[in-house]
Amino acid sequence: MNDSIRQQLIQLRPAMKPLAVLCALLALWLGWSGFAQFNDEARRSGLETTRDNGVQLVHQAMTQSQKRLTEALELQEVKTVLAAGDLVSAAKVISAGWPNVSLVQVLPADLDAAYEGLPKGGYGRLAVVETALAENKIRTWIIRDVGQPRFALAAPAKSGNLTVGVAYVQLPLTELTTALDTIGMADETYLALRQGGMTLWERGDQGYADSAERMSVEIADSGLRLVAGTSPPPTRALGLGALWASIAAVLFGALVYLTWRLSRLQADVGVADTSPTLLEAVASEPGDVAESTSLREVKDAPKPKPVPVDRSIFRAYDIRGVIGK
Repeated sequence: MNDSIRQQLIQLRPAMKPLAVLCALLALWLGWSGFAQFNDEARRSGLETTRDNGVQLVHQAMTQSQKRLTEALELQEVKTVLAAGDLVSAAKVISAGWPNVSLVQVLPADLDAAYEGLPKGGYGRLAVVETALAENKIRTWIIRDVGQPRFALAAPAKSGNLTVGVAYVQLPLTELTTALDTIGMADETYLALRQGGMTLWERGDQGYADSAERMSVEIADSGLRLVAGTSPPPTRALGLGALWASIAAVLFGALVYLTWRLSRLQADVGVADTSPTLLEAVASEPGDVAESTSLREVKDAPKPKPVPVDRSIFRAYDIRGVIGK
């Protein structure tokens, strides 16, 4: 690294640690935002799948009941009694062998009896039979009978091409909701079956009941809908989605490491070493030093003089066992 750049970075060193802390906080914020958004997307996706499965289950149960009524009206025995104008017998044949059915009627096509029975007969029953006659096809509706919601079906009863009456079948609501009870629900989610402003069945956290209409799906043309609710989406950090927030968190994490390293630059670099390198030392070595130095002749070293020894130091008594003495 260039010395001038090093010096500039060293001067910026006091700002590196606060910058590293700021980058760390931003990395944590963005990382948490990305994580929360991914969790929210996964929860919403799972809830949408659960809701769509519920729509299919309710539609299948409804279709089976409609199919049963259609097949009953096609029975030869029913056609025979309808041709004879025996609507009561036709109702008995239709209800035969139909489990859980609570009421079967074949009303005259003029609906005078239905109107005369109001309000005891129920406005819901009258609405569904009128709709079936007006549209000339089978119709379903949820009505209230004795304060309880019921699943009602109505279809034109014909003898040949002549409509002689309208068949009305009433079933418990569990015919539609039993399958919904088997659906697994995640935490912080809500699912409900509704018709108009009436909730017929619900599961999950009721705290999300009011906002569940945002994720509602109609069930064919039955007038029923399945609604779903969950917690509101988390706030986006800096307006970034889950993916970009996660990428930004990684980048700020890298900046944390970089600024931390820069904050320790002086400690790593230390005080600049002004001593010359080996190359500089060789290059600056004076070349004429050896030449300018006068050569001195090396002579032989002087030999030491002999040291005189006093013979008197040797005593006679120092010598023992000398022969002849």
